[in-house]
Amino acid sequence: MLALSFLRLLLLATAGLAAPSRRATISSVPASVLAQLLPQGQQQLVAPTDTPSFVTLGVGNQNYTCSSSGNYTSTGAVVQVFDVAPLSPSSEFSKIEEDAFAAWTAHPCDNPYEQNLAQEFQAKFNVSVSGQHYFIANPDGSLAPVWDFRTDGPTKGNPGAIVVAAVAGDIPSPTGPPNVDWVELTNVSGKLASTVFRVNTVAGDPPPSCQPGSPDIQVKFTCKYFLYGSQV
Repeated sequence: MLALSFLRLLLLATAGLAAPSRRATISSVPASVLAQLLPQGQQQLVAPTDTPSFVTLGVGNQNYTCSSSGNYTSTGAVVQVFDVAPLSPSSEFSKIEEDAFAAWTAHPCDNPYEQNLAQEFQAKFNVSVSGQHYFIANPDGSLAPVWDFRTDGPTKGNPGAIVVAAVAGDIPSPTGPPNVDWVELTNVSGKLASTVFRVNTVAGDPPPSCQPGSPDIQVKFTCKYFLYGSQV
């Protein structure tokens, strides 16, 4: 897992506030798309009414360690993030996370940042890398999720194209296990987004139990990320 200190990341994000930025193209995905994806009747996740800034595909690993009580606990995730907004409203957009999961599980490497994987997805799905998603340590030892678009895509070279977020709400995946929860997150620092949603998850849950002392595991998964309120 990528390791950056929380203080260092905050300094990077703050530096981006003072730097001149070029506005990234807002996605062409209508505001109604996320609202239609979210299950009716639940109150935890509320779709914004504005157009998403970025609509992306996540391809990566959920990471887990075995606790002393014999349960797997999360140690974050490492994810390559691809721009899928240009696929909307095609049929491929609606099932890209499923098709991507099939390709990801068949891929011989477990590292989502491998260049060959990005090239394969570009050729197979006509999607390009937007950035990366990973976790960093907070001062209290907890983990904070990060979306970092500073080195790829239309925001490449923009020091503000990063967001540290915190969970504001989550619901079980409507399709059930082994798919990880759908989550809404809000900005803690950075200019990339004010709100992030993880939806359309495919796989990612760990086994139900483990032997204490057993090695950490990685579980492949895919999903969509909707990012709103970008200032880059």
